This record gives sequence, C-alpha cells and structure tokens, in this order.
Amino acid sequence: MSRKSQEEMLMEWLEIPLSSDDDLECFSDDSIQDETYVAPESVDCDSDSSDEESQVPVIRTEDVSGTRQSDVIMKESTSQLSDNALKLPCSSKNVTKNSRSVVWKDKQLIIPELQSKFHGNTSLPEEVINLNTPYQFFKHIFPSKLFDLIVEQSHRYSVQCNPDRPIDLSCDDIKKFIGICLVMSIVHVPNTRDYWGEVTGTHLIKTTMTVNQYEQIRKFLHFNDNSAMIPRGEKGHDRLFKIRPIIELMRSRFQTIPVEECVSVDEQICSTKARSCLKQYMPNKPHKYGYKLFVISGISGYAHDFEIFTGDENEPEKRVTGEEDLGASANVVVRLSRILPRNMNHTLYCDNYYTSLPLLVWLHKQGIYSLGTVRRNRVPDCKLPSEAELKKMARGASVERVATVDGVDISNVVWKDNKSVMLLSTLAGQQPIHEAGSAAWNSVKEENLKKAWNKIFDTEEKSQGLIENDEQNDISEILGMLKEIYCHECDEEDVHEWMNIDDEDPGHQIMQDSEIVNVVNDKDDAASIASISAPESEDESIPTASEAFTCLDTALRWIEAQDI
Repeated sequence: MSRKSQEEMLMEWLEIPLSSDDDLECFSDDSIQDETYVAPESVDCDSDSSDEESQVPVIRTEDVSGTRQSDVIMKESTSQLSDNALKLPCSSKNVTKNSRSVVWKDKQLIIPELQSKFHGNTSLPEEVINLNTPYQFFKHIFPSKLFDLIVEQSHRYSVQCNPDRPIDLSCDDIKKFIGICLVMSIVHVPNTRDYWGEVTGTHLIKTTMTVNQYEQIRKFLHFNDNSAMIPRGEKGHDRLFKIRPIIELMRSRFQTIPVEECVSVDEQICSTKARSCLKQYMPNKPHKYGYKLFVISGISGYAHDFEIFTGDENEPEKRVTGEEDLGASANVVVRLSRILPRNMNHTLYCDNYYTSLPLLVWLHKQGIYSLGTVRRNRVPDCKLPSEAELKKMARGASVERVATVDGVDISNVVWKDNKSVMLLSTLAGQQPIHEAGSAAWNSVKEENLKKAWNKIFDTEEKSQGLIENDEQNDISEILGMLKEIYCHECDEEDVHEWMNIDDEDPGHQIMQDSEIVNVVNDKDDAASIASISAPESEDESIPTASEAFTCLDTALRWIEAQDI
C-alpha cells in the first residue's frame, strides 16, 4: 500500500476532512507555533471502553503565516497514534488545553514546614463552648426558627388540602413529634399504632401524645410551599425542593464550627427501603440501598458540610464563578471545599474515586494541600513498577516520581502493603520513611502489655477475683428475692453461710481408671486406697471413705450368701 493511500485511510478513520498535498506541504515544522492537545469530550477517565475513535487525539495547528487554518496530521502509523493517545493526561478540557504531556522524574517532593504551616483559626466560638448537655447541642443544630418554619409550612399545607379544617399545631407539638420519632428509632414494634397498645405500648410515647394527634401531624408535616415548586422536566427543577429549607438551615448550623486543619471528603449512605428516584445501590456499603451523601469532615469526625446526591449537581448553572469543570467525581470535592478559607494551607484527603491531577492542581492554586489514593489510569506517562514487579518487592517498599503540572509540583508514590497503593499529593512524598512496626511496639509500656495479656488470658488472680465478684452478685440477688417475699430476717451473713455450708463435705471421691482396676483386682491394700480416696480427718472416730467402702463390700457379699 502506497504512503498516500495510508494517509487517506488514516484521515478517513479519524474523520478528518481530506486536504490536498499542497495544503500539507505548505506547512513545515518551523511554521508550527502552538500545538494543543484537544481531548474528545466523550473520553471517560474511568472507562475501559475499547472504542479507539474516542481515544485518539487530534493535534491542531494554527497557521500564523496566512489567514488559512488547516488540520495537520502527524505522519505516523496508526499504532503510534494509539500509543500517544494513551499517554495524554485524562482531565477536564480547561486543564488539558494548552498543556503538553506530563513528564515524571525520579526525585522526591519535600515541602518546607514553614511553607505548609497552617494559618487558619480553629478556636470554637463562645456559643459552642457553653454547650454542655445533649439537648443543648440539639438546640444548636436545630434552632427555634426551624420549628417555626415547620409549623408555618405544615399549617399552610393543611389549608391547601382542606381550608375548612386547618390543623392546630404549635412548636411544642413538633418537638414532641420529633422526640417520639427518636424513641421509635430505638424501640421497634411491627406497627406504629402498637406504640399506643396496652401490651406492646411504650409509656413515654403514650403519655406524650395521642395516636390520633401523631398521625395528624405526620399527615400534614411539610417543610416548603408546594405551590412554589418548579414542575419536573422544566429548567430549574429541584428534586430536593420539599426539604431544601431544612438542608440549607442544617448546613449553615454545621458551618458555625471552624473548619479543622485536616479534612476528608467521602461518601455516606442513608439506608432506606422507600421508593425514590434518589435511592442508590452501593454494594460495598453495609447498607446497600439508600440516599447517597457526600460529606466533608475533620479528624474529630465532625461533618462541616454535606451534599445529597440527586444527579443534577454538575449542571453549569449551578457552578460558582471561578470553579472549573473537572469531572463529575472531582467536582464533588470542588463544591464541598467552598467552605475552606483560601490560602490557609488546609490539607484535604480523599480516595481514588475523586483524586486526579487536575483536582490537585486546582486545589493547590486555591491554597489547599491535598493527598489521596489514585487509580493508575489517571496518572499517564508515569514509569512506576507494575503489579508484577511490586509482587517481587518486600512489603513496605515504595517508589516515588515527581512532575510539575501547570506550575504545581505533584508527587506520585506507589507503596506495597498487602496490595499496592498509589497516592498523589501536593504536600508530601516518599520521605521521611519510618519503621512503624518496631517503633510502635517499642513505645508500648510493659504495664500496658501485662494488662492486655491479662485481658486475653485469665490469670489465677483474675479468676479468683471473678469468683469473688460472682459470689457477691449471687448473695445480692438472693437477698433481693428474699425481700420480695417479705423475708427480712435474713441478712448477707446468713446467705453467705448457707451458700458455703457444703464446703467441708468431701462428697464422692472420683478415682482414675487405673485405681478402679486395682480395687477390683484386690491388688491394693486398704491403706493405699485410704491415701488415694479420702483426705485425713481430724476426728478419728469418723470412719474414712475406704473403711466405709470395705464395710459395704463385706455387707454385699454377706447379703448374696444369704438364702432369702
């Protein structure tokens, strides 16, 4: 096949308009001023699709020598183009545009401590410091204006349903209703009305509110005006419209706590069996079906902000000015990081669902350091050991590569644990390396090890202590039973004496098999049997067990000899 026919086939395969040889010859390598990789919009970073057409980039070149613009096709084979396509960084159009391939170098990323020092303020406000009881914390998150809103919207909905019979509702009724719901989440019965039943009923619920009042509040409970909702299918429709005021109010209350230095972004699931278009299936979660939430929380576990997944969060009109479109998963981090003060050197952690090169670059430009696990197909052109090579390495081995992407130094480290773990970071690299195992064991005190050992294996002192505690518990239980039957004459000393009345009784002595054989064969004398069978008695007038056994044997032989 001629070279010309190969080029025509290649251009047809790339769906590029054919041009003449004169158009191709009018451009030389010197005339190429600005090469820009344009990634197709349909490329999915996480997709394993074999569609080669969506993965092959087109290198466009602007003609600065004239007004004509042409598409220049690199004179390479199809296999070379496919290889180059796989080397392109998978990112958003804004980050990929006007950028060349990332070059990874064998060096280490070390950020000076002074440069990464946190400058934010994490001191709690006075209103939070003065909170002491759980009810005070509840009132801080759910203020009185929330109950006023619920009363207003519920009353409005009852009027919309039946203007002649509006519901009579107050804030105290809503608080009682929420309290009953909290109790119901702990005490479970088959039916709601069973909480007011004679046998299965809960006294706390029955004395708080009647069943008819509870069902009436549940019937008309509302948080927003239905008449203001935009219909489904029209622009601006909000799937969470009915609970949007509650969500925004709770988010604002959550953000009254200053954001910690280190935060993490991850998803949670609120389990439900309800029929809803918002319900998601996550097979790796303990509760597989439910509403999916994205949460940003600190080391303390406090959630500073959250977002309920509806599927329309990535619409352009919902994006804040200055935020880039980095992809569906990375945009979650972008939205949740809005609460982080800029240029305060916060550190954000996330897993491989969110981490990508464009996200780390964007966060670094906002003054936010980041670190997260990453998938191999999101780090192009990085020469790190493969899975097969890592299996030959010792556990704990690691390799680091560093690249500069859009002026930001990013470290890519692969570390071998039970499985290989790949991380991207703008904060830390491979160094420093510590032997975590030996250092951890050396820091443990001997007393703590002894306590841990005693918890696993019962020592003699512990067993004796357990016996004494069990005996004391038994005495207390028996005294309680005696008091219930109005027997007040017995005290703790009497019960203790009654429980230990048989301690001095030797009872039936248990012999080994060999001892039984010797007794049957009459090979042992009475003295040896006495030494084995029974302990010495202080009172010599009381016969021993061996003597009693001999007498019983003589009596039985005498009875057998009688003609009865």
